Parts: sequence; structure tokens; C-alpha cells
Amino acid sequence: PLGSNPLVDALAQGQFAQVEYDNQGQTWLAALQPTTLAHWMVVVSLPLDEALAPIDSVNQTITLAAVLVSVLAALAIAWRLHHALRPLAATTRTLSAMVRNGGRLQRIALPKQTEVRDMVQVFNHLVSEVEARQQAEREAAAHIDRLTSTDALTGLPNRQAFVDILAQVQAQCVAGHGLGALLYLDVDDFQSVNDTLGHEAGDAFLTALAQRIRQLLPPGAVVARPSGDEFLVLISQLPPQWGDAALHTERLAAALLHALEQPLAFAHTTQHCSVSIGIVVFGGATHEPPMELLRKVDLALNQAKNTGPGSILFYEAQMQAQVTTRARLQHDLREALQQESFCLHYQPQINAAGQVVGVEALVRWISKEHGFISPAEFIPLAEKTGLILPLGRWILHTACTQLAQWARQPQRQGLSMAVNVSAGQFQQSNFVEQVREVLQETGAPAHQLKLELTESAMVEDMEAVVARMQALRQLGVRFSIDDFGTGFSSLAYLKRLPLDQLKIDQGFVRDCLEDHNDASIAQTVIALGHSLGLEVIAEGVETAAHQAALQSWGCRFFQGYGISKPLPAQALEAFLTTHAAVAASASATTAPLPPG
Repeated sequence: PLGSNPLVDALAQGQFAQVEYDNQGQTWLAALQPTTLAHWMVVVSLPLDEALAPIDSVNQTITLAAVLVSVLAALAIAWRLHHALRPLAATTRTLSAMVRNGGRLQRIALPKQTEVRDMVQVFNHLVSEVEARQQAEREAAAHIDRLTSTDALTGLPNRQAFVDILAQVQAQCVAGHGLGALLYLDVDDFQSVNDTLGHEAGDAFLTALAQRIRQLLPPGAVVARPSGDEFLVLISQLPPQWGDAALHTERLAAALLHALEQPLAFAHTTQHCSVSIGIVVFGGATHEPPMELLRKVDLALNQAKNTGPGSILFYEAQMQAQVTTRARLQHDLREALQQESFCLHYQPQINAAGQVVGVEALVRWISKEHGFISPAEFIPLAEKTGLILPLGRWILHTACTQLAQWARQPQRQGLSMAVNVSAGQFQQSNFVEQVREVLQETGAPAHQLKLELTESAMVEDMEAVVARMQALRQLGVRFSIDDFGTGFSSLAYLKRLPLDQLKIDQGFVRDCLEDHNDASIAQTVIALGHSLGLEVIAEGVETAAHQAALQSWGCRFFQGYGISKPLPAQALEAFLTTHAAVAASASATTAPLPPG
């Protein structure tokens, strides 16, 4: 009934659906349960633990089910991830192996999964790019190596590569006490191939020549092209004795020389050629730097070229002494030019009546250290080094100074002055102006100046030679062909050139009394000169018999030691006082140029 319990009254009044209360220290749960009896309600009261026991059981079941479902889901996810990431793991292992082993990058097989497949495709593309770049770098390095070690024209090793090979062969020879040989080949007159056929044909010629040399060499030999028309050949494994090795090398060089003289086909034409060869044998227990061997074989080649086309020459120790002497001579020659240490000697020229008609100016060099130095020694050196140009100008100026002094002496006015002019000097573009300046500076009479030219001065450009000679003729200068008969002696140039005199070379004069051929040549030159209206003078007249024979053949002018040796200026004056000088030519119409 209501009113008996406040808690029951609260439930009955609907204040709570259920309520917890304390009953003797234990929590109870009370809840109102409606009944079918009127005005009756039943209050159910149970300990809280008993009331909630079914709910706890359900909660535990649900929790257990949730945990089980989570575990199953996790396993499923892990399995799917493992299956999905298997290609990625394999790719990772492959990459790790590449890094770990230090190997080169390689392409990876494409997996089926789209995402990993895309990633692998990107990687493979990068590998392809890297490989392509590495290949390009290898090709570039190989190309650079070829350029730095190979001659582009012939494909042969170049000088630097040959030096490396030579060093290796030297080391092998020293280690095994073996012998080797170095041959240096130079084509004689290769410039004529370029001049007549053109540079492209010249390149084709060198290519064909390189191929022939390579075919002629024994196995193991190395041929290189260091520059231009030169070839180096390296032979190893020669006989152990120096004499046998030299003989073997000489035979090889002779075989090369003979084979290279055969017609060579190139650029739709054929060409004969000859080569000069320098040789040095090396090895044994003596080691020499490669550059020293190259220097020696170069000396041998230069000596072979000086000997003449088609020469073979071994290096000898005295070659170095000759080179040293030549270098010292060249140095002294420069100093002598600066200090004007040269002098002129004059060799008289006479006519058939014995009168002195003129002189030839000949340069002499008396060194303070070495005494008299032969012109045959220093003139070729001056021509080779270009010092002949300042030397030639000094000779011309000094000779014209003497000629001007004679022009002021009535008894000497008829004397002419012959001056030798080298081909290089005459071919200077300003040579005419040089002569004009010297004549003006010295006041020498141009019509008494006679320039002696060799036939080699005529072979370069005939039109330029004729124009230059005609310009000098307008000044009054006269011309003589020196050593006539020793060059090409073409009648065509004799007809075109404004010449005044032919000089018979002393080689034909010296033996003309004993040698029928020399006598015939001398007579022919005299007859040719007369037919062209030219004076003919014979040089090298050493005896009265020579002079009498030449005079009987029609020669009217003579020069040589039989008349007088070349004399210094003072001695010449003494000679002129005892030998009558020809009077000044009445036909000379060209007046000397006034001093400038």
C-alpha cells in the first residue's frame, strides 16, 4: 500500500522507472511492475548484481564477438597487404642487392599490379637513360682517345701514341737485353704533289703511302705518322748482335725504299716517289728516353736528306757534334751580321786582251774565335736560316759603295761589279726597291752593277721573275746567269729574260782540256751565248792553257785563279795598278742614280 515506503511511493508516482538503494550495505535495484489487479502495482526489488547479470553476459558475448571480428579483419587486411606488396618487396630486394653488391643498374621485370608496375616502369626508364648516357660517355671517351692518339688522315698512331709504344718496347728490350730499331721516313719533294695535284690529292697520296708502308712491314712492327709527309717505324725483336740488327734493319729500309719507288695509285692517278730514311738501333742494357731516340733518328733523317733523295743513313755520334757545330756557327753568324764582321774580296775578270773589265764581289768571314770560315760552310747555313737576306743586302750595299768610289776615278770608271743574289733574296717582293735604295744611298752607277742569278731563282714564277728583272733593267742594272749549264738551262727562259751575260760553270771549264764532254758543253754555251747576243764569261780558269782553249772557241771574258784569286780591297788596288782596266764604255747610256 502507498505511504508505507517513500521509495515505493516515488516509483508509484512515476518519479523513477527504477531506482537503486542501499540495503544493509548492498546495492539493490527496485523497479515498478504493473499488474492486472486494480489499484495494485508490484515493486520488484533485487540485488543489483543479480539484476544486471543477464546484461553483463550479453555484453561479454558482444565484446568477444567484436574482438573476434577485429582479429579476423586484421588478418584479412594483413593477407591482402602482403599479397599486394609482394612485388614491391621483390623490387626493393632487387634494388638493395644492386646497391649492396656495387653492380651496375639493371632493368627490373614488370609486375602485374598497376601501381607497382608504373613505379617499375619509371625506374626502368631511368635505367635506360643512365645506360644511354653512359654509352654516350664511353663513345665520347673512345672518340677523344682516338683523336688524341690517332692520325685523322691515315688512321695510324700519332706522335704521342708512338712515344708511349716506344717506351713500352724500350722497357721490354732492356728487360730482355734485346734490340730494336727506329726508322724515320720523309717523302722527298712531297710539296710538288700538293703544288701540281692539289692538297686533296696530297692527302690521298699520304693515305695510300701509309697503307703501302703498313703492308711492307713484318708482324709486330708499328708505323705512325707524326706529321706532314713523315712516317715513323718501330721494329722490335731484332737479332741480339748489334751488327746483325743493323744489317737486318738496313735490308728492311732498302726494301721499303725500293717498294715505295714503285708507282703509287691514288685519286685516279699514279705517282712515283722516293723517301729518305734515318735509322737508329737501340736496346741492350742501355735505356734512353724515347725523346732522345726520336732526336737521334731525326738527326739521321736530316743528314740523309742532305745527302740526297732516296738516301738511308744510320745515326752516328758525330752527327750530334755536327749539329752542335752548326748551331754554334748559326749563333756566330747572327753576331757577325750585327757586328758587320764580314768583308768582301774581289776576283778580277779580264777580256781577251788582258784588260780588267770588272770584278766579282765574294763575301768572306774571318771569325775572331775560329779564323777563316769557308763560304761553302756558312752560305748554305745563311740560306737555310734566312740570314742570307740581311747578309745579301749588306753585300750589295758594300759592293755598290766600292763601285761608287771607282765611278769617281777616271781610270776605274769602266769597271763593273758582279754581285751574287740568292734565289730567296731575288724573290723578295720588295727586292727592286731594295736595289733602288742601295743605288741611291751609295751613288753607284747602275749600268756598272751586274747581278748574278742562279737558274734556281728562275723556277718559281717566271712571270714575276721577268717583271722584276725588267724593273731593274729600267734602273740600268745588268744580269748574268751564274753557273750556266748546271740547272735546267731552258732555252725558253733564256729567250724571255733580259740577260746580258752567261757564265760557264767552272765544273765544265776545269776539265775541258781532258774531258771531251766538258769541252763540248763549254763550246755549246759559247755558241749559244753568241747566237742570243749575250756575253759569255768562263769561271774557274786556272791556267793559260785553259784560257787559250776557251778563247779559241770564241769566249772573250775570263775569271779564275789562273788570273787572280779573290783579293781584299787594298790588294785589288795593287792588282789594278799593274793590270790595265778597260776604259768606260762609250755605249753606256744609263747614268748613275744620284745619292738619296
